[in-house]
Amino acid sequence: MILRFISFIIFVIAALVPLNFLVYWTVITFLPFNHPVKYFLLVLFIFFILSFFVASFLAHFIDDLLVRVYYFLASLWLGLVGQLILVSAFIWLLYFIGKEFNFNLPYTTITIVLFSATFIWTAYGVWQAFHPQVKSIQVALNNLPADWQGKTIVQLSDLHLGPINGGKFMDQVAEMTNRLNPEIIVITGDLFDGLNGKAKALLAGLKKLQAKQGIYFVTGNHETYVGSHRYLPLLEQTDIKFLDNEIVNLNGLQLIGLSYPNLGQINQIEKIIRSGDNYNKKQASILLYHIPVSINISSGASQRQAYLHPRTDFSYVKNLGIDLQLSGHTHAGQIFPFNIITRWIFNGYHYGLHKDGDFNIFISSGTGTWGPPIRTAGKSEIVAIELN
Repeated sequence: MILRFISFIIFVIAALVPLNFLVYWTVITFLPFNHPVKYFLLVLFIFFILSFFVASFLAHFIDDLLVRVYYFLASLWLGLVGQLILVSAFIWLLYFIGKEFNFNLPYTTITIVLFSATFIWTAYGVWQAFHPQVKSIQVALNNLPADWQGKTIVQLSDLHLGPINGGKFMDQVAEMTNRLNPEIIVITGDLFDGLNGKAKALLAGLKKLQAKQGIYFVTGNHETYVGSHRYLPLLEQTDIKFLDNEIVNLNGLQLIGLSYPNLGQINQIEKIIRSGDNYNKKQASILLYHIPVSINISSGASQRQAYLHPRTDFSYVKNLGIDLQLSGHTHAGQIFPFNIITRWIFNGYHYGLHKDGDFNIFISSGTGTWGPPIRTAGKSEIVAIELN
């Protein structure tokens, strides 16, 4: 596991170095900087290439203002440089086209305009990341009890509470959620991110969440990274109920919570559901599962498929009589152009409400962000689901 992680880090750095160098080369070629400034920029680029990994390591063990600021800036750079890479590639494309057809463009002006626009767009993306909006949808469930007609379920997903999305962010989310007067609140994974054992600042906001019939949580892939020994003690101090491959029956509405499987584990979902004393295929049911993929696969396959070639036929849950699946994970791409990539990878099931006969699935773009605190694709959202 450690060797695999180290190999991944080496691979990412090897990819980031030439891409960052493309941005650096664009700057020193088309902008009128003298040599001392160019050397300073080179050092700055090298520093930031390594910073995200260094800051991530420090944030895993240390919780203080300096580390949080460093982690925020390193994450912000990662998102910004991703946008600048696209802009730089476009500028060089113009340059080579001009050279091929013997026309000269004002490349300095173009570079200044495009880089400035990218900085402004990224700044707006930062604002969007920290200002979640309420997304309201209506979903019809078969055999929904009269007591649940018109009631609201609030879905939170991918909050990634940690060094960036901290206590104040959670307070804001709790306040917005409570104003929706939810019957229940469901949290579909990746609630935590990078906890270091000093996450008490998050508790106040988590404790503020209020729902008439309870708050329910299932794990995501980031909970497997954080470790249960870190997040379970926090949950135990709140009113949040952890559904670990469990079913609860709430006045005729069945809520099925599936944990994100650990490496090497197989979620025997059919066995879990059919062995539940309170599961009835003829009653309305909602499945909470972090990833919008078919669920009858091992975790090793799940993790590969979630990023490369996920199965999205959902026939397995349809056959089990599930009316609605609530998922997250994709962030709807979060940063352009990754929204195009996630749409392609997940066969269109990267965001929003999809209906196939009696089966519905809603994939949230996430309430928080992972990595760069930027939203230039999709919006941070709190989902209010009215049942009918």
